[in-house]
Amino acid sequence: MRSNHALRLLGAVVLALSTSCGSAPISVPGAPAPFHHGDGPIGRFQAALEAAPQASLSFAGADRVANYEGAVLIDAPEKVSGLPTDAEVRPLTADPAVFEALKGADEVVAAKLLREANVRVLLLHHGMTESIDRSGSVLSRLYHHDHLQLFSLFRVGDDLLYYKVNDAPLQFPPQLAKLSLGYLRHRLMRKPPVKLPNIESENKSWTFMASIRGYGQEQAVAFAQDRTLQGALEELVVDLERSHRRRIEVHGRRPLHDEIADLRIEIQRVVERAYIEPRSESFLQSYWEMGIDGAYMMTADQKERSSLPGSVSFTRSIRGADNFLRAAAKQGAMSERRPWRDKSAHLESVRTIHYIDGPKGDGLAYLYRGVPAFPMKQVTVASMKQAVIHADLGYNITAKVSDKMNQLGSE
Repeated sequence: MRSNHALRLLGAVVLALSTSCGSAPISVPGAPAPFHHGDGPIGRFQAALEAAPQASLSFAGADRVANYEGAVLIDAPEKVSGLPTDAEVRPLTADPAVFEALKGADEVVAAKLLREANVRVLLLHHGMTESIDRSGSVLSRLYHHDHLQLFSLFRVGDDLLYYKVNDAPLQFPPQLAKLSLGYLRHRLMRKPPVKLPNIESENKSWTFMASIRGYGQEQAVAFAQDRTLQGALEELVVDLERSHRRRIEVHGRRPLHDEIADLRIEIQRVVERAYIEPRSESFLQSYWEMGIDGAYMMTADQKERSSLPGSVSFTRSIRGADNFLRAAAKQGAMSERRPWRDKSAHLESVRTIHYIDGPKGDGLAYLYRGVPAFPMKQVTVASMKQAVIHADLGYNITAKVSDKMNQLGSE
């Protein structure tokens, strides 16, 4: 009986597949992106472009696009619906100079050409990502959502990435980070506020994440936004004290102002916030860049909210998007384990520029993921010789340690 039932089920699946072979591709949120073959990277891009599924902007997504003055550049405009009626739509490959710049690695050149062409928004099918090589080209970095400064992702729809072309990158220089960290430590010690210089933000708003680190974990996490630098920092102070009181002091620990001298403070300027529409676990796992993407979430009634820096996935050894988002919900003491599954709830991925001060507030460290970048003037014959010598020395030391461990094991 079981075998007959299995055969009937298999037959139904085969019939369904055979009847759908000739139909157009359908965008299924969270489904694995197919890989398309072609002659080289651009050949695979063209093949993926031809096979791109139909996608539609949500009402909220269309409203966001309408907020930006200028043309909308789309990789496959004939396959995208729901755009604002007055939107000026252009194909991604229509302008040879622009497309050539996107294929190159210079983000500054590509963004400048787009601004000169009055393009402010890019819409790209994220289902094409698997067919596009991960490289240093601007086009690849856009599809894979890699490091970008002049293009910021502001929304992720069902099979669409929404990018804004920036006039200038948001910056957070070390001097400003040190000033901000010093102010936070000063205020968390219950000292009166001091007047900060009126430093204007490039986008008229200062958005920060901050955390208190000590005893091997984040003691408190805060998220703040204000038009003034001092206003945003003061909001962080209030939220950090409240978070520490509710999560740490409730277990009998000393108040934050008594412990802050032994703790370290991290501050991160938020440079990108992207609202996420698809909420399936498979999509979030494929989209979320662990160690890079932080989270900000809020319930539909706006009564519960929480945030968590992306770096926490490293400090807590979190490998999956679901576990990371659950940790974010827990950090804010939200009543649901997975509040983002409510379609009316708010979920954003967040990217930042990240600093931490030294013990007792001494020093400053810029935190980033990856290998430090060196200017080409430091790549000399002498420096390469030193690299080879150091690598050989390290190999010899490792070999000696391994031989000694083997000797001890045999004894």
